[in-house]
Amino acid sequence: MEMIKLFAILLCVVACHPLDERVHEPYSGRLPLFTLAPDFILTTHTDSLSSVVMNGEESFEFAVVITIDGNKYDLIGTPNVVTPLEIYADAGESQIIYRCDNETVVLSFIAPKVDYGCHPINYMTCKTMDGRSLPFCVTVGQTHIKGLSYGILQNEHDESGVFYMGYDDERVVQLFGRNILPIWKKNNDDVISDIVSEKNLRNPAKGPVDLRIKKAKLNLSQDEDGNLIYVTCYYVNRMTEIADLADTLAMYGERELLEGLMNPILFYAETDLWNAPYCPPDIGAYPLVMHRISDDMNYDWITSKALDIIADIDSLADNNRYSQKHINVIEQWTNYLKR
Repeated sequence: MEMIKLFAILLCVVACHPLDERVHEPYSGRLPLFTLAPDFILTTHTDSLSSVVMNGEESFEFAVVITIDGNKYDLIGTPNVVTPLEIYADAGESQIIYRCDNETVVLSFIAPKVDYGCHPINYMTCKTMDGRSLPFCVTVGQTHIKGLSYGILQNEHDESGVFYMGYDDERVVQLFGRNILPIWKKNNDDVISDIVSEKNLRNPAKGPVDLRIKKAKLNLSQDEDGNLIYVTCYYVNRMTEIADLADTLAMYGERELLEGLMNPILFYAETDLWNAPYCPPDIGAYPLVMHRISDDMNYDWITSKALDIIADIDSLADNNRYSQKHINVIEQWTNYLKR
């Protein structure tokens, strides 16, 4: 397997703190590193930083080593990693803090807040606690994965270089025959390298750590009318699979993403493609959104849950504009449950 090693000396002058005011409690459990797409999520575990996995099961070769005063320290992805002092995490950043020689080292994996926290590029920085940069070496093994890109952003003025990893699924959601671009793309020709250097991508998302992984499991697009289209892979928006995500999004006030979940379902229910009185259990096989394919038959629960999500959207908006846009379907589903 081809091995590619990337070296960088970061010249960062920005102070580094353990997630500042966003998180006060140490974190334990599955730790997100790069959450780029439904089929590209890299994680480790706080109990075993020597192992990195892709999509929760497949081993992925990713390692970070630093050098201080000529001494090497393995931070992640090798059998001899330094035992961390503490680990913090939220939806925007995973921070692992080590003591190496006489330095306190902070390794950060950042998910930007742009695009509702559903962006195909994540970043990694390595700094001392007081903000000084450190030489680091990143090793990536699976270089053959189509759509994967990574590298070092070199210093520009007073901005520090960072390691980035991006993933372009290259599959476009087809909503009833129309191609819907991912939200980060302005046109079909856009590629990761066009946007990787944008400064606003360094600002971490907000929320709990589990929200970061859940968001990454869906594909976020936007149609020509500005409607968000937030769809799962495999069975598209199968209610039995998105119910838990919808509850989490509602809990943390993510109204726009809730609309993105329901928009394709409601759009489908409002077409001639669907003539049943209840909510469709799913709306296709990713990336094709065009017809039901699952054999789920718990129509009462599915319909009730869909109405609950719509009610959450109205509640978070503090008005009923969303439900009014789809009032005919909502009344049909409500009457079905009253039968």
